[in-house]
Amino acid sequence: MQTSLNVCSWFKSTGSYDLSNWLKCAGLVLFFLPLVFSLASCGGIASDDPCSETVPNITALSPTSVPVHSNTFKLQVIGSGFNKNSRVAWNGRLLDTKFTSENLVVADVPLTYLTQVGPVDIQVSNYSDCSLDGYVQPISNIMKFNITLF
Repeated sequence: MQTSLNVCSWFKSTGSYDLSNWLKCAGLVLFFLPLVFSLASCGGIASDDPCSETVPNITALSPTSVPVHSNTFKLQVIGSGFNKNSRVAWNGRLLDTKFTSENLVVADVPLTYLTQVGPVDIQVSNYSDCSLDGYVQPISNIMKFNITLF
């Protein structure tokens, strides 16, 4: 926006008051204004930067395993850096997740995900409303969960 204002000031200082110069000036202001608001909401200007979210870290799961063909259950993911937009992923598939605190999120694991014995990769992603191209959502370390035979 500062560039737009400098260009407008230049038109004024040169005595160029014809309509075409002022329309160009207004066009620059209208062009840069959305960019400034975009930068302010996603990091380039504002100090409270929603695009530089803390990377979540998983330290424990509860429970750590369930038997194959168990009923639907709630998986507690314990760690740090969670927020209201955190989502738990089960082998890459997002689960319905409830934010409890910065150190705890709880995910509903459906019955259909409990049909095979073996390890499952659990991760947490902190999604945001940032719309910058190329922005990567912060993703936690992987914690192993086990589906056991008994």
